[in-house]
Amino acid sequence: MSERSDSTVVAIDEKAPLLAHHTSESCGPQTCIDLDVATDTQEVSNSWTRVVNDVVVNCLSGVIAFMLTSTIAVSTASVLVGTGTPLSAYVANAIDMHLLGTALMCFVPILAEMAQRISGKLHHDMVTVVPTVLVAAAMSSVFIGCILFTLGYFRLTTIVNYLPYPVIAGFLSGLGAVLIKNGIEVSTNVGFPTSVETLTLVCPTVLFVLIACVAKQYRVSPTVTFPILILGSIAGFHLVASVAAAAMDPAPWLFDWSPHMLAATPRWYSWAELSWGSVQWTVMFASLVEIVPTLLLLVSLKYSVLIGSLSTIFQRNVSVDVEIQTIGKVNIIAGLVGCCGGTHYVSAMALLANFKAHPRLPVVICAGLQLTLWGVGLTPLLYIPKFVFGGLLMYIGVHFLENYMVAPAAFLSRLELLTILATIG
Repeated sequence: MSERSDSTVVAIDEKAPLLAHHTSESCGPQTCIDLDVATDTQEVSNSWTRVVNDVVVNCLSGVIAFMLTSTIAVSTASVLVGTGTPLSAYVANAIDMHLLGTALMCFVPILAEMAQRISGKLHHDMVTVVPTVLVAAAMSSVFIGCILFTLGYFRLTTIVNYLPYPVIAGFLSGLGAVLIKNGIEVSTNVGFPTSVETLTLVCPTVLFVLIACVAKQYRVSPTVTFPILILGSIAGFHLVASVAAAAMDPAPWLFDWSPHMLAATPRWYSWAELSWGSVQWTVMFASLVEIVPTLLLLVSLKYSVLIGSLSTIFQRNVSVDVEIQTIGKVNIIAGLVGCCGGTHYVSAMALLANFKAHPRLPVVICAGLQLTLWGVGLTPLLYIPKFVFGGLLMYIGVHFLENYMVAPAAFLSRLELLTILATIG
């Protein structure tokens, strides 16, 4: 050093170790700590903590996604066959094909209308109606798959790149509103609860969502919140039901599937039980032709916006053309093996993003659980109260509304907010 300050200058010996070597005399009776070993141990500990946390997050995401998809599969199958119709007695067969595939919810009412039209043309003869309706649903998946593959292969989905953010936000907000409505319907079997009985059924659903939202607000990890909520809800319900057995009827709180329906759920009805000779091909193709214009319009718009919204959810670029081609192939394969076509469940995808889970591993877990449920039947779902399923649907719906309608209100103009509301409508 060329200059000296008034303070004491300590010369540094470059040959001296950065950490002085402590002899037994300098340490005395205390034990010296090897800082390198301590650092390595801490890094290993942190690494194991991250691994355990990742495993828990992915497994939990897969289980919750399974609960969502199985609930939606049952719901869409119920819509397909209708309520109080002759075809509704065969809901087990429709559930079977929905467990191995997925359907975009906006298509289900169209397929339901087609099913009732087929039933009417065949004079409600279930011997011919059931196989004809199920084959028609599978063929519609093949048709949708061909449209999607064509759109993706020829890159006709570029319109999504020109959609403004308010349109995408409105689409996701509208989906959130639909999920909240579905959560109420799953819990109460009615669209809007008005009676004391239905209000009582929906209260635990709302409480489930409130607890989950408060935990999220206080930054409690989902790996802690949702296991406690789900297991606590199931255990708490059965505890209350057993203690208050005389005063409480558990039937309204659980799915009302009859033992006959559960026993009648075959595994892969399309190949094992379907009577191909009973399929009325002329009626089926005529009914399919009637819904072709509607399917063309909905497929080109809904799927393109649906896949385009994934970029907004995951905050990264998603190739719409590649995804559309993949979904098209899946729909074709699913339809050929007798299932409903595959699609992304945006609610489950948003769940993965919310939990910061791996983009693929929870999906594999969910698919494995779906296959297991298809193999053993729907009986395990009878032990889970409906408000758990309804609460999960409603929570994802609230998440969508919060992120894509409430949050943008802070920085979007009034015209853009009106665009979101118009898109929701």
